[in-house]
Amino acid sequence: MKILVTLLTGLLLVLQNGLSQSTAAYTVLFDATWSASTHPTDFPSNAHFSGLIGGTHTATVAFWSAGQLASPGIKNMAETGNKSPLNSEINAAISAGTAQYLLSGGGIAISPGSVSLSFQISTTHPLVTLVSMIAPSPDWFVGVSGLNLYGGGLWVDTLVVDLYPWDAGTDDGVTYLSPDNPSNPSQPIALIQGYPFEVGGSIPPLGTFTFVRTGVTSVEEISLPDRFALHQNYPNPFNPSTTITYELPVESRVHLTVYNLIGAQVATLVNQLQPAGAKSIQFSADGLPTGAYFYKIEATPLNGERPFQQVRKFVVMK
Repeated sequence: MKILVTLLTGLLLVLQNGLSQSTAAYTVLFDATWSASTHPTDFPSNAHFSGLIGGTHTATVAFWSAGQLASPGIKNMAETGNKSPLNSEINAAISAGTAQYLLSGGGIAISPGSVSLSFQISTTHPLVTLVSMIAPSPDWFVGVSGLNLYGGGLWVDTLVVDLYPWDAGTDDGVTYLSPDNPSNPSQPIALIQGYPFEVGGSIPPLGTFTFVRTGVTSVEEISLPDRFALHQNYPNPFNPSTTITYELPVESRVHLTVYNLIGAQVATLVNQLQPAGAKSIQFSADGLPTGAYFYKIEATPLNGERPFQQVRKFVVMK
């Protein structure tokens, strides 16, 4: 795979400011070049890509990798384009502290085409996983797994990754329009080496992910909150995802949960010890019906201060 990395801008920022970087903002452009010209063999008439789904995380978790069996989330994404339950797998990792942000964006209705997604990432969780289904197909997808955007004390300025077709190993279909034929047993995830993507003895890429850094926040610029707070989510109402933010003035054991109107718990977003600071988590309502819900934070400070609790309401609109 071709990977182009440009670090000059990030290096200049460090030299000029003398600051250690901790959090960066990126935009990823998914530029799909997959077409009858690039991949002429049996090219489908309705070629498209499903919505982007992924997360930022540490090296202690992998949501997919070559040679490993696909998780239920990767299987459903690769076979149907559905973001669920992969979003739940990522949120579970966020609750465990091995992932930080859920990434969810649009798809490409007609290929060739393009779509972009903006996100934040930190030095504590500097890896990115991001995928999209090749559609139509039995269980094929494109994406990156554990892509590192931080190294040598610097955030990568620009990173271009060629995208090649992957087989999730969960369906034995061999053509774009093959009927469902579940693999029994499932096979390891693998690059597709031949039909129908091979052209003249090689596999042309189906497009690129271009990661462009749009901002950096240094450790020295971050001030700790002076009080506990749970803010109103945004957007609200929402479909399918929203962002919940809260503030911890001291290190605390945090429990953030979602309930329906009759008081039944429908999701646990955070259940871990967290350092002081401003926090943000994305919540996806995939699988929840339209209606009003409540989200509640319970924070128990380690310094013995009185626990903090607050409840807010949001609306899922489908």
